Amino acid sequence: MESFKTEAIILKRTNFGEADRYVSLFTRSKGKIAGVAKGIRKISSRRAAHLEMLNHSKLHLTLRRNIYYIDGAESISSYRELREDIAKIHLAYQCCELIEKLSPEGMPNVQVYDVLLLALNHINNLTDKVTISYSDRIIERFFSRVLMEYGYISKDQPIDVMNYAQQIIGRKFNSIEVAKHTL
Repeated sequence: MESFKTEAIILKRTNFGEADRYVSLFTRSKGKIAGVAKGIRKISSRRAAHLEMLNHSKLHLTLRRNIYYIDGAESISSYRELREDIAKIHLAYQCCELIEKLSPEGMPNVQVYDVLLLALNHINNLTDKVTISYSDRIIERFFSRVLMEYGYISKDQPIDVMNYAQQIIGRKFNSIEVAKHTL
C-alpha cells in the first residue's frame, strides 16, 4: 500500500454508488490518474468542495489493489472568477477535456501540468469579456502547446490544431460542441 501527497487539477468526475465518486485527476507527480473518493457525496463530507471540476488541489492519495483512493483534499485554487462567467467555464472545460482525452494514464509530464495550470490561471484572471475569436485564439495556443509537449507536432508545423487533436482522440470534443450552442 503506497500513500503520498500531490498537487492535482480535477479534470472530470463521475458519481457511482450511493455516496462515492470517480475523479479523473491530472497530477504533477503521477500524470493523469483516476481516483475514488469514498463517501464524497454525503452531506457531511469535508472533501467535496475540494474535488470539484477545475479545482487545483493538494490531495492525499493511497494506492490499494491498483486503485487510487482520495483520503484527503485541500483546495489551492477554486478559480472563483472563472466559475462566474460561462465563456470562461467553456474555455477551462476545453483545456481540461484535451488533457483528459490526450494524456496517457500514469505518465507524468510536468510541462503539460504547468501549461494547464497557467491556462487556468490566465482564464481566471481575464478581465475583459471573452469573445469567440479571443476564445478560439486561447484554445488554439493551448492545444498547440500541449500537442508539442506530447510530441504530436513540431513548433513550426502549420496545422489546424483543433481538427488534428480531434483526429488523435478519434472524436469531437464535447466541450467545444456545447460552447458553440451556448455562446
